[in-house]
Amino acid sequence: MCGFGSAAVLVAATLLSAGGAGSVTILLSADTEGQVKSCQTCSIQTAPGGMARRATLVGERRKNDPSLFLVDAGNAFLGADSMASSGGVIVAAYNALNYDAVNLSYRDFRLGKAQTLKMLRDARFGVVSCNLVDDSTGQLIARPYVVRQASGERVAIIGVTEQPEARDVLPHLRQQLAGIRVQPPLEALSAWLPKARREAGRVVLLYYGSAVGLDAVRQKFGGDLAAVLVGGMPSEVLPRDGRPPIVGAAEHGRRLGELRLSADGRSDARQVEVDPSLRNDPGMESSLKAYGKRR
Repeated sequence: MCGFGSAAVLVAATLLSAGGAGSVTILLSADTEGQVKSCQTCSIQTAPGGMARRATLVGERRKNDPSLFLVDAGNAFLGADSMASSGGVIVAAYNALNYDAVNLSYRDFRLGKAQTLKMLRDARFGVVSCNLVDDSTGQLIARPYVVRQASGERVAIIGVTEQPEARDVLPHLRQQLAGIRVQPPLEALSAWLPKARREAGRVVLLYYGSAVGLDAVRQKFGGDLAAVLVGGMPSEVLPRDGRPPIVGAAEHGRRLGELRLSADGRSDARQVEVDPSLRNDPGMESSLKAYGKRR
């Protein structure tokens, strides 16, 4: 895949009917950090999250809206539950969940460039980043954006990540990002956003980074974007007004963001908990067990 060629918390109060001509619904995860199990710091009775519950939630949403998009804003692959597989178990789970697009963030290189690119060879979902550049080739490491269709409309999903401020100070960050140049997000978006807009009626941005960087993106490109879906920050601190709508999700898959965009420009966004009352999807459970045995 790698290489350019190759109960809910209300965030916005405008209510829209499900589906409808020209409407687009998006489910968002962010900062999964390789988490496969439910919350490990919560009580057993109240522990949200878990990949098998996420599969059940996504399946239920797709029954109501088959054109739903499933996306991830970044920092998906590497963490305590996935290190033994070098992130491969998350790739397998996201393949099974049929993700439309996953933003590649600087945190997805904890094992270095070579291992991340190797891991992503098995990805059947769109891996996007318009500003991660391979130093050796000068080419983008991933596709800048992908175009998907829903409700008769083409939607472009473009990804961007900030560079960590401490990259030049912390040796481990220098090592993780060796061989990778992180082009400034505003510069990269200036180059790729017009191309995405020519191919699609709406453009949705997957953004990974800080509040300061998010504000800069919003100020410069807010009029060009249908929505910004965010990783790297708690959803509680994101702006709740203005344009375009900004939506986040909870780390480790505890909550997903849900956004519905109507044909007339209205939006409805909320947080949906991956609740302990959700049953584990048998197919995902089986896949994860089988993956673990293979490793």
